[in-house]
Amino acid sequence: MEKLLILGGKPIGSTEIVEKARQKGIYTIVADYLPENESPAKAIADEQWNISVDQVDELAKRAAAEKVNGVVAGVHEFCLRKAIQVCEKCGLPSWCTLEQWDNCSNKKAFKALCMKNGIDVARTYKLEDDIDFPVIVKPADSDGSRGFSICHNYDELKKGVQHALEFSTDYLIEEFIQSDACIIHYTVVDGKVVFSGISDKHSRRLEGGSMVMALQTFPAKDQERYLNEVNDKAIQMFKSIGIKNSPIWIEAFNDGKRFVFNEMALRFGGSMTNYPVMYNTGMDQLELFIDAALGRLPEVKINAEIEQKDNYAILPIHLKEGKILRIKGAEGLLAEPKIEQSVLVHHVGDEVKRWGTAQQVFCYLHRTYKNDKEFADNIKKIKATLSVENENGQNMLYFLMDFENFFA
Repeated sequence: MEKLLILGGKPIGSTEIVEKARQKGIYTIVADYLPENESPAKAIADEQWNISVDQVDELAKRAAAEKVNGVVAGVHEFCLRKAIQVCEKCGLPSWCTLEQWDNCSNKKAFKALCMKNGIDVARTYKLEDDIDFPVIVKPADSDGSRGFSICHNYDELKKGVQHALEFSTDYLIEEFIQSDACIIHYTVVDGKVVFSGISDKHSRRLEGGSMVMALQTFPAKDQERYLNEVNDKAIQMFKSIGIKNSPIWIEAFNDGKRFVFNEMALRFGGSMTNYPVMYNTGMDQLELFIDAALGRLPEVKINAEIEQKDNYAILPIHLKEGKILRIKGAEGLLAEPKIEQSVLVHHVGDEVKRWGTAQQVFCYLHRTYKNDKEFADNIKKIKATLSVENENGQNMLYFLMDFENFFA
């Protein structure tokens, strides 16, 4: 029986990897430093290792001794990079190389790759430049909106740089593009790159924090324009760095005139965007990810067609500060036929801080809907049904958008 090592049992996607791998008859091992009651994937895996994810040498030594066949991780980029390092130390197959990963995850390297392939990116400044404000400052190699600042003058810029350096050893200063983003999906199967959908990402500011996703809707309003103007360049870019088998996730800004690529990762999105890809194309990126990690010939059948089904939305529901004592109403809500998936981020016993980032998401609800009214009506039902209570019996949930007015 093949053995799959999953690094990190708590990040989004970890339990889904364990469940899918076991369905495929693969023996699963989860490694992290957490006890099983704090590591959901660890609790359901066939075997547990109490080794921290950053102990690459120890993990590689144990993986070799136990004859592990592949190593993966959930959507947490720190864990994913460590998984690739373990693979390289052990001579194991992987869904990508460390060079490919760094080309995509490092924001400076990614900008250079885009420019080489004729894809628009935001204008970059140096601290000593004559800067046209507002600008954004962000870490060169961090994710989840951490270390991100919008700056309107040089005093704010200096503070923004210091904030970015709390999360990285390097930073970027870029023009601020006043537009919502879109999320673009590709699936690479045996070297063939397949466009797998595009969504509009609507963002709002968390109280005291960063701009974060408040809603993601498929299909994007400018999907055809993207396919006509950018798709071929993007496919060529992915081929140029030799990607063979991997999901691809891209965030781009769409100001109505151009698509400005902002960041990319060789994974599915943190809200488990493999689910809408599966809904719209039938291609299972999670299965592809596992097959690639084991060096298997992918079982995923290529489908270059986007099926025009119902609209698809990913709704993040956020949490106020506090410790989760109980969760009410989740089972009945998830039994509804148009709730496709629920990606749980926090559990009973978790303590939520006022981080001001995507860490404050309680869950990502994946829902299909025929029209805007149906979606808005469903939000009312969610608000009336679902609650996450703190130790004082107060509901910690809140929504970043007024959906009735948004869809009006």
